[in-house]
Amino acid sequence: MTCAALELEQRLEGRSRNDTELTRLIDAWQHSSSPERALRWEVIATSAYSHDGLYEASAPYAPDIEAALDRLFLQDEDAYLAAVNMLYFYHVPAGRAQDALRIIEHALARLEDPWQLARHHYLMAMLYARFLQPNDQDKAEWCLTHALAVLDRADLAEDERHFQTVFLWNGLALVRLRQGRVPDALELCRAGAARLDEHLSPERHRLHRSVLLFNIAQIHAQIGPYEDAIEYFTQAMAVDPNYSEYYNDRGSVYLKMGMFEAAERDYRQAIELSPPYPEVWTNLGQCYRAMGRMDEAIHAYTRALDLSPDAMLATVGRAEAQAALDRPKLALADYTRALSIEPDQPLVLAGRAVLHYEAGRLREALEDLDAALELAPDVAELYQNRAVALREVGDRDRAASDLRTYLELAPNAEDRDQVEASLRDAGAAVRPPSR
Repeated sequence: MTCAALELEQRLEGRSRNDTELTRLIDAWQHSSSPERALRWEVIATSAYSHDGLYEASAPYAPDIEAALDRLFLQDEDAYLAAVNMLYFYHVPAGRAQDALRIIEHALARLEDPWQLARHHYLMAMLYARFLQPNDQDKAEWCLTHALAVLDRADLAEDERHFQTVFLWNGLALVRLRQGRVPDALELCRAGAARLDEHLSPERHRLHRSVLLFNIAQIHAQIGPYEDAIEYFTQAMAVDPNYSEYYNDRGSVYLKMGMFEAAERDYRQAIELSPPYPEVWTNLGQCYRAMGRMDEAIHAYTRALDLSPDAMLATVGRAEAQAALDRPKLALADYTRALSIEPDQPLVLAGRAVLHYEAGRLREALEDLDAALELAPDVAELYQNRAVALREVGDRDRAASDLRTYLELAPNAEDRDQVEASLRDAGAAVRPPSR
């Protein structure tokens, strides 16, 4: 088997390889008298998988590579760095953030090169900021601040130093946003974009420039003005016009602005540019429902649920669209399905209560409204809805109490005069508005 492995290895050296050839070579070395020689090819194979985003394809080799990290570091630091990178991106998408943290800590305890230290502190920062539960934004901030400090000592060309500095600022902007320091996050993104424009030619790092513009747009999408969000999304698209997420997110800003046709166009473009994913179909459903196109909304929500059966917003959205089309059985099924996924949803309970009430199922309607008010005792409309059901079952005292609570919680309610008249007709005391 050793001779077969040597022959295959000689054929593969210095030329492109396919997965089948690499798998055969690794298997040959593993079953030879020198199984340790498989390690180099395992790293080559898994690095290729990681580069292509096929992280789970590394599963057969990842345990062997992780067990040999110390040997790899002593024998071939480039292979060691490739192995650390692969293991990080093998663990993170699978939700194994603690395992990824262990790998990065292993690297940081051994590396001395300032650029590699900066890079691996960035990876650790993203674990603390995004993937470890609970997040720790203060630790993430420390990692990024330290990365920026050691980057100053790195032996990099000036244009690369500018780019890597902005890359770290981008990570710090994410942390600032999650810390609630929105103006600081926005300023980091703007300063980064300006620095790249000043020091790099327009064609250098175009993708990263689009990400910076996208980040600025996302911040404006949260805090406004929405017109600025649209402008920055559009600038990002000009740099990278084929990225689905840009269109999905710009569509959501158009939706907030009530520009439904523009939102629809962006959602449709997002769908064209990407394999199907539930978020964009859900968003398209929300857009159609806002436009009153309920059948199309139901179709979009159903596509989202085909992709992600437990997608809550799509389930509730489809229930509300079915109810709007006077399809109570289908609406009831979706409301019930939503509550089986997440039981503690007061507004979903209230929506289902309306269906029960309209079908004459007063006991079920009251049960849902009671449960909704336990979860959301400060929502005025729930008391008004329960008062209607209570009157139907003859419990006028509780109905009057709920109406008084409704007026206390909503002292400026448009129907205040009507509700007060109803209480007087029932002989119930009307409390003055709260001050």
